[in-house]
Amino acid sequence: MNGRRPRGIHPGKFHVTGGPQDQIWLWGERGDLVALSIADSQDRGAILFQTCAGCHSTGVTSGGLAPSLFRIIGRKMAVRNDFVYSDSFRKLTVEWTEERLDKFLQNPNAFVPGTAMNTITITDPEERQAIIDYLRDLW
Repeated sequence: MNGRRPRGIHPGKFHVTGGPQDQIWLWGERGDLVALSIADSQDRGAILFQTCAGCHSTGVTSGGLAPSLFRIIGRKMAVRNDFVYSDSFRKLTVEWTEERLDKFLQNPNAFVPGTAMNTITITDPEERQAIIDYLRDLW
């Protein structure tokens, strides 16, 4: 913010208190109120995707240990020509849907036995949905 404070926010001490709907309220000593809220699913998905980003990219081309996930929803499985898929993935002929991606993220090896991606599972359904929302909306 180029060194400028937001309008109405003054430096000083703040009192932290809980607000409605998972908000955090910061009350300033001069009566200022700053409400912070939990990020929406898209922002949360971007944060949670960092678990995947060690191997996967979201760019147009793959560039690492795993294929790019750019525009994965609606894409046939194992069709990118810039990544060498496991035999188990190459046998699949269906498209990635949100439901299939959810099942894969929950337990990759159960969804595609023999997949090379068998080290990460995302057990929380809300976290899986946030990641799926993030991937779906990459354009």
